[in-house]
Amino acid sequence: MKELPDKNLLGIQRVIGEITLPQQAKQLNNDCSFIYSDEILIDVEYLNLDAASYCHLKTSCDGNPERMKREIFKWIEQRGKIQNPVTGSGGMLVGTICAKGNNASHSCEIGDQIFSLVSLTLTPLQLSDIDIKSITSPQIKVCGKAILFENSIYTKIPENTPLDQLLALFDVCGAPALMLRYLQSDSTVMILGAGGRSGLLSAAAIRDSVFPNIQLIGIDSDASALNRMARSKWFDEIFNVDLRDVSAAIRSDLCNRADLVINCSSTPGTESFSILATKDGGTLLFFGMATSFSAAALGAEGIGKFIQMLIGSGYVPGHATDAVNLFRKSQMLQNLWEIMK
Repeated sequence: MKELPDKNLLGIQRVIGEITLPQQAKQLNNDCSFIYSDEILIDVEYLNLDAASYCHLKTSCDGNPERMKREIFKWIEQRGKIQNPVTGSGGMLVGTICAKGNNASHSCEIGDQIFSLVSLTLTPLQLSDIDIKSITSPQIKVCGKAILFENSIYTKIPENTPLDQLLALFDVCGAPALMLRYLQSDSTVMILGAGGRSGLLSAAAIRDSVFPNIQLIGIDSDASALNRMARSKWFDEIFNVDLRDVSAAIRSDLCNRADLVINCSSTPGTESFSILATKDGGTLLFFGMATSFSAAALGAEGIGKFIQMLIGSGYVPGHATDAVNLFRKSQMLQNLWEIMK
């Protein structure tokens, strides 16, 4: 394989057009016939699209697998990466390292099977085949190649845990990792979209934490999600509420209830509910890719709410290892993961 001189520019060497970081770039050079000497080349086996992107893709294509495949190919053709033009989000991949640049400092070897822990929105990607057998899961079997940069994070596939469960786990492991840094004893915590994977993982992390006196409130509107929340027995209170309905927060007496609110919803338009639910001086963490920064910032300003609002980046040091350890010791979490296939 042709290897070009090391540029060590955080992936900027792959940007086409206006120079910016790869995630913000309108198009990346996804030519995988060569690598720069600080890059590694991946044989891609699976994609896990993020919840917001997959929900939009499935809805906009009327659940038709062939239309969904064509849409994904269109994204890659236009941008050299997977970045949903509506949600702006991507996902992650599973693959095997097939080539490594001479100056790549990654602690990996050719033949290692890995999960990328960086978004597909910044990953140069080529696909020759997409196999969507079930539209119920965002995990898609593919054939292709991808590039990881010097600064790209990933993890080797742990043993003794099914691949599909790990895919789902690593896609959301940043949520509980950041949340735990803001958790305080004797506080009230509210999880929005609590019956999804990131919400349930966050709830499990709270109950596994060193703080035994957390009052945990879970909000969702999907019947299956509500059933999973009840089954877990992690929540002190569960509410069936549409997070897009601001008046519901008032009717359900949910305004100013929580010291810490964690928004794990993949549905657009939940910013106002999140703000109303947070106590003055409290903390609000946004993890859903459907979050609008302007709606959150201006919404809080509009009602005179002084709260700390944070956007979860999806990365916290050690987040993947912590999530695997939590998953392995929680039989309930494993059971819930299994029924969500």
